Amino acid sequence: MKFFKPTTDELSCLRADPLLWEQELDVRPDVAQEIERATGMRAGRVYWRSGHGHLYALELADLGRGRPSMAMVYGFWERYEPRPPEQEIDSDLLDLMVWIAGVTGSIEPSDVQRVAEHVRRQMELAKTSSTNGCREMRAKPEWLKPIFPWEQRAIIVNGRTMAYIDEGEKKGRPVLLLHGNPTWGVLYRDFVSPLTQAGYRAIVPDWIGAGYSDHPRVDAAFTLAHHIADLVSFIDQMRFQGFVIVGQDWGGPQGVGAALRRVDKLAALVLMNTWLFTGYVGRFHSSPRPWTTWHAPPIGQFFTKRLYIISEANRWILA
Repeated sequence: MKFFKPTTDELSCLRADPLLWEQELDVRPDVAQEIERATGMRAGRVYWRSGHGHLYALELADLGRGRPSMAMVYGFWERYEPRPPEQEIDSDLLDLMVWIAGVTGSIEPSDVQRVAEHVRRQMELAKTSSTNGCREMRAKPEWLKPIFPWEQRAIIVNGRTMAYIDEGEKKGRPVLLLHGNPTWGVLYRDFVSPLTQAGYRAIVPDWIGAGYSDHPRVDAAFTLAHHIADLVSFIDQMRFQGFVIVGQDWGGPQGVGAALRRVDKLAALVLMNTWLFTGYVGRFHSSPRPWTTWHAPPIGQFFTKRLYIISEANRWILA
């Protein structure tokens, strides 16, 4: 494993995608200490490029026990594009696991390889199933069925399951109805029937983290770049041509971001109660109270998760 330091310019064009999170790295102190020795650091990031040419980072954290206590593995992809094929990422991560086994001396690398081969065989068998790698959709509660009766479908985008409905003639113009935050596809329950009756194809995805889609536990999976890349992957896999983006709230900037990546396939934009980002920064957004502090680690965690500054926004802003 050859580590290097990528340039700031290179990293600024990429999005960091959390792939693995080990919160108890030092449950095996010998493993934690050998990783520290091999990487040359107890806390911080080391970067490497895989055999497939992809950039990865191993981030270590010392929680006060005198050795790396927590580890996160990131992949770095083109900022707004779908990530590489999952089999390439799996292969690259396996190389990392074999490297870790090799540097520790207490784990046999061949054992890691054998387990991985077994998992690969099971994954090949799973490809023949009807789920196509997606997790099984949760059953709808009875109260929801009358107002949102359409079949929930699923597709894998950037390694996560995205839920969506797809109603109307397949030859109809695709209309992507994009919800905001905090809500999910049920927001458009009164749009679907009128659109399909008019001859359109109504598609309502749930953003990752919302509705019936996957809900990652890591905040870094919910950046604007991630949501745009998820929608780009969805558009590509569904092979939409001449599609329409309908964006409300956060569905606006995320939908427009994806549309600009596939503008050759875009027919129209319909934007409602939303915004787009420009270079202008107003007084509220540039003030330290509270906007900029929401995003400053770990200050943002303190304000939002302990003092509830978002839910108590009026009181804090006007004080």
